[in-house]
Amino acid sequence: FDYEGKEIVGIRMFTLLKDSVGVLGLSGIDKLLCFIMVYRTQQLLNHCRSQKIEAVWKNIVSSMEKQVEPVGGFPEKGAAIYEEPVRSLSALFKQFQATVTFLGQGQLLRRQIAVELSSTCKLDSNSLSCALETLNQSLLKDVRGHYQSPETKPYPGESPLLPECSKLLTNTGIHNPLAQIYITTEPFQQLPMLLFLFTIHELPKYAYDSKLSTLMPSPARQGKKTADVCTVVVGILTLLRQFHSTFTLSYIQYLAQYIRTQLAGQGTKDRPPSVNGFTTEHVTAIRFLEAFTKFGNIPREVLQMYVPPYVLDYRDGRGG
Repeated sequence: FDYEGKEIVGIRMFTLLKDSVGVLGLSGIDKLLCFIMVYRTQQLLNHCRSQKIEAVWKNIVSSMEKQVEPVGGFPEKGAAIYEEPVRSLSALFKQFQATVTFLGQGQLLRRQIAVELSSTCKLDSNSLSCALETLNQSLLKDVRGHYQSPETKPYPGESPLLPECSKLLTNTGIHNPLAQIYITTEPFQQLPMLLFLFTIHELPKYAYDSKLSTLMPSPARQGKKTADVCTVVVGILTLLRQFHSTFTLSYIQYLAQYIRTQLAGQGTKDRPPSVNGFTTEHVTAIRFLEAFTKFGNIPREVLQMYVPPYVLDYRDGRGG
């Protein structure tokens, strides 16, 4: 969908595209998207690390990281600590928005291409599809076995089997683009906090629609350009996946703490109590976090470690 909510690319388009350019052409488009996303990801990280831009956000982010510690508790100043950093970094977040939404769109396109390639492979050569899936599971088992006992079980990547199998799996759509690592780079320790503040900046643009059971552009933004929330969620997930898994966990912890802090602030002078203790902002943040864990294949048990189950079960004014 574009910023006005009009459908640009539908599910049937990929079948038409495959009929037009063939399987190899569709696989080529998938690789082209990969190269573009690598470039855009590196461009954003280099932009944030540049001396001029780093001077803008580094002190703000470092101060926020100290204020929210420990992430399992509540900030000393409550929900008020989030407003000023988000406002100060709003100019930087314009660059974030363009790249994050592009990465999200690219990943969703790649996932749909993978579905089309996989279904075509199963129809044209089911034996090849089953053989590749079995080989993939066997290699994954060997890799896990190596890390469990590296002295007795060699790593399968030492032979050309692993890279060759990877090419076949990608060309037949038997892979998950959302779990792919596109770049290798130096650690960017402040990235989870930066993306968390960016998320807070974007959340007011959306509201939970109980009829569609998803986040939609807020009625207050009618007539304004608003990116599809799925592209924002997947784009953030893609950036975090380029680093260690602890980055993703830190992002979840920050967002979970934000939700708990907002709920705990109900009934104060600045935040009068709402019905059932949940406001539109609360529901939006909860649904955004759930969408993030869904696309990332993160177990709900992980989420329940940081957000009470009754909060996650809340549905638009009703219990789960």
